[in-house]
Amino acid sequence: MWARLVVAPWWVLWLVNAATFTIALSVICGLGLPGFAASGWIWPLLSVLMFSVIVTALTTPARRPIQQSYARTVTGLDLAQRSQAVKALRGGEVPSDPAVLAAAIRIGDLSMAYRRRVPVWQRRVAWAVPVLWVVAAVLEFVGNDMRAGLTWSGLALLVAARMARVIDKARRLPGRLEVLRAAADASPQALAVLAQAHDTAAPPPGLRFRLALAAVVIVAVFAGVFAVYQQAQPSRDCRTADAVVNYIHANPEMLDASLIAPGGPGLNRYRDWSDRLVGYSRQVSAPDLAPHLQRIAKISTDAVSVVTEARGDSFANPSTDEILTRQTAYHTLVGRLIDEDKALIPPCHPHR
Repeated sequence: MWARLVVAPWWVLWLVNAATFTIALSVICGLGLPGFAASGWIWPLLSVLMFSVIVTALTTPARRPIQQSYARTVTGLDLAQRSQAVKALRGGEVPSDPAVLAAAIRIGDLSMAYRRRVPVWQRRVAWAVPVLWVVAAVLEFVGNDMRAGLTWSGLALLVAARMARVIDKARRLPGRLEVLRAAADASPQALAVLAQAHDTAAPPPGLRFRLALAAVVIVAVFAGVFAVYQQAQPSRDCRTADAVVNYIHANPEMLDASLIAPGGPGLNRYRDWSDRLVGYSRQVSAPDLAPHLQRIAKISTDAVSVVTEARGDSFANPSTDEILTRQTAYHTLVGRLIDEDKALIPPCHPHR
């Protein structure tokens, strides 16, 4: 891939970088952030795409001088020759073509020059990324979110492995360059190419670029945090559903079939209880909540009818069979109501 992109125009690099960044960030957010697509995939993916396009639009031109410095080392080489030069640096066969051999040495010298420019502390701080992802994975496992925990663990392992590979390649590069230089000493043509080369490392991006990139990242982070916070807040319909659940559990005497006979809570208590549930059902329109609330309202009105029949004639003494029949009917209604009550929780609290 490097052998192709090193001579590619800037817009090709931009498209490749934007596509790669978009795919990687979408996978990370989709698997690692449970609420990323809670309200659908379209807007989250468009947000990731926009962020990726903006970031890569800044980083691609900033890294263009580095790419051009490498492109000069392979001037005149075709794709196969460029690939051979890269393989020679990675431990492959020493090129017999003097032009390819010289290009491999020039690429290696530039790589070492760019690496020397990176401070030691910066290389060490880079390891904070996989460490933080390990911490995130542990927190997700503690919170019983296996998918997010496995996602962050996999990312930490992947990044750590890639960083270790880069370190290993950098460690072996000086020795490999010595082998290639020894071969070049026996090739006057390769020595002539190296003598004419004046490769220098491109200067690092200026302060203006670093400030612009930092501003974009900061704005994106704040926007992401705000979006996550907004998604974490329950919707109006979910707040109503939570109120219904809390109200039902705050009045356990309304669920006790043994109390519907005379002597239990007043009939007005049952009517107020039902009216409150009916009122809640009229406040919700979400398709995954409204049917449950409407059934709860209907069940509560049926329950009040059973209690009204049980209290209908306070001077009559109903038989034991009548009492048991009404209590059984009420108990059945309460069972259905509790089932509908439980069905309100998953749409608003999927991880509870």
